[in-house]
Amino acid sequence: MAPAAAPGETAKAERREERRHAAGQAALNMLIRLRTATVNRTKDQESEDAWNDAFIDWTETFNAVHYVAPDGDEVREQVFEIVRLIGFYETLGQTHHESSLWIDAQCRDAITVLSALLREEPLPRRPHFFLDQRETTESYLRSRTNPG
Repeated sequence: MAPAAAPGETAKAERREERRHAAGQAALNMLIRLRTATVNRTKDQESEDAWNDAFIDWTETFNAVHYVAPDGDEVREQVFEIVRLIGFYETLGQTHHESSLWIDAQCRDAITVLSALLREEPLPRRPHFFLDQRETTESYLRSRTNPG
């Protein structure tokens, strides 16, 4: 039988778990807002501005909360990679509809990662669609640095 944790250690572990959960929940809530803004995005400037605001808010929230979240390195790494891909939606010359689908797919992937964090489950493997999008982006970047 394992010895019981000291009261101070138990309280510290509980605070750590509360911070991890609060960080994940805050980032998840902002990500859902971003996804909603993506779905409501049209070609007019007002909805584009709303999406940009949601993206900036989510990025700032994610940065702030996950640096205080215990053991958040792997989550940060996966979600930042997703955010990096979201930023390429215009660069790749996609139509408005294609870019909305691109952004929505990235949001769903990030929601899956953050949900696993909140459920205290192992982080999911990358879906094939994500890997395809990452390869498309990397191929584009290689073509820009080596145009010949």
